[in-house]
This record gives sequence, structure tokens and C-alpha cells, in this order.
Amino acid sequence: MRMGLSISGLYGGVVLAFIFAFWAILTVSILLCMEGLSAFLHTLRLHW
Repeated sequence: MRMGLSISGLYGGVVLAFIFAFWAILTVSILLCMEGLSAFLHTLRLHW
């Protein structure tokens, strides 16, 4: 975030937007993987 905020002008805003988009996609991906693993383990437990 410091890199995006330290760069002035339009380029800094674009860098900040890309950093946020990367962070948001990574966060949602990790949460989806965790939820999928939880559902899989629950199903496995019920079929045991």
C-alpha cells in the first residue's frame, strides 16, 4: 500500500487498485478453498 500511496498522480491510483484487486481475489480464493474443504470433510465424516 505504501508503494501505491507514495507514487503521485494517476499511476499511483492504478497501482493501488491492482494491489487491492490482487489482495481481494486472493482472500476470496482462500476462503472458498477453506469452505470447500470443510464441506468435503463433513461429507466424508457422514459417509464414514
